[in-house]
Amino acid sequence: MALDIFTTTELTREEAGFSANANVTDPVIEQYVKAANGEVATGIAANYTVPLSANANFAGSATEDYLEQLATTLAAGLLLLKQYEGSGGDMVDLALAKIESARGQLKEIQKGTRALVGTDGVKLQQSASNSSSNTGPISGFPDNTDDSGHQFGMDDVY
Repeated sequence: MALDIFTTTELTREEAGFSANANVTDPVIEQYVKAANGEVATGIAANYTVPLSANANFAGSATEDYLEQLATTLAAGLLLLKQYEGSGGDMVDLALAKIESARGQLKEIQKGTRALVGTDGVKLQQSASNSSSNTGPISGFPDNTDDSGHQFGMDDVY
């Protein structure tokens, strides 16, 4: 079962502003497209059954368009960052803003604060590991979900 493809070389080229730039070749762009598609697929897999295209209500949904734009923004940001690496200035700031925006939205999907819905307005099928009241993997340290009472400090001697 293949994973979904969210963005393409053409969409990324346009988003990065390289539509008329023949110096940035498709194979160069393709590596960032693959990275962005993989990162988005991995991010949504934290809460949703993948591939999303297996859901009957995914095709044609606002979620499909949203994830396309999310992956395209991420790929374009990664591409811009590499193309303007070391030059500093506005283009690097733009690249970083695109990357941070996309990754922030992915984090919201992973945490479950941003829902992905189908054409019928119903949340897409969640993965089995997250369909219960389980809140998912530990998102940081220290993890305060352990209520066993065991507390250890840096200065404790045993």
